[in-house]
Amino acid sequence: MPTKSSRRSTRLKVRRKRGGGGSASPRRKTSLRLPLFSVYALFYLLVIVLGLGFGVWGIVSLLQTSPVFAITQIAVQGAQTLTPEEVLALTSVRKGENLFAVRLNEVRREIERAPSIRQATIRRVLPGTLAILVDQRQPVAQVRSGYYYLVDENGFVIPPVLEQPDPTLPILENLDFSRRRARMGQHYESERLARALALLGAVKQVRLPFEGRVQSVDAQDVKQLSFLVEPGVRVRTGDAGLENKLGLLNEVYDEIKGELDRIKYVDLRFEDIIIKYK
Repeated sequence: MPTKSSRRSTRLKVRRKRGGGGSASPRRKTSLRLPLFSVYALFYLLVIVLGLGFGVWGIVSLLQTSPVFAITQIAVQGAQTLTPEEVLALTSVRKGENLFAVRLNEVRREIERAPSIRQATIRRVLPGTLAILVDQRQPVAQVRSGYYYLVDENGFVIPPVLEQPDPTLPILENLDFSRRRARMGQHYESERLARALALLGAVKQVRLPFEGRVQSVDAQDVKQLSFLVEPGVRVRTGDAGLENKLGLLNEVYDEIKGELDRIKYVDLRFEDIIIKYK
């Protein structure tokens, strides 16, 4: 049977194990040591990263200062109402500058500030050409509001403002168009304008059989949209199902083409086509 001293001794040994006595300290010190090869690996990795960084910087610096890449030509494509010289004048780029020192996005933003430019694409062509491709807004109609304001297919107002109408473009009439609200290069918010442009788009898609062009669009009431086509025939369409309605006009054209000068209007808003004679 164990004595008191032996039991007390056993309990003391248990306490040393739980409390993490002197025998546990060496294990903690060993776990904190980093293998020597890991230190060397980190050192070499740092050297490689710094070397690559300085190497890339050196290459960029060389490209931006080398006379080999001096701009000798600035090629402008896509300009229609603007000349290449006018497009170039919108930018701060000049011949002789380093091709790689030019900030392409900055040049693009400079060009796209022009009201008549929809989008610009800038790229480098080695060794010394800066290529500029512009997509200009094209007028599809003119709004009569004292003067004549040109608009593209999406309702953006584009220069110039005309004192006299352009004979090649249809006139949009009876719009809620204000000269004070019209801003060059900006979209003009107007339901009537949007519906009138949608009608012109449908006319373009269907390709009407009339030999003459569309002279004007009346958008005073969007539910009673109409357009005047040479030789003076008004076509009433309303604002819904435009392409289908215009397709019907193609079907009956052969029957009425011999008497167009006697027709006052053709109404496509109803199930049966109505032809009103003068």
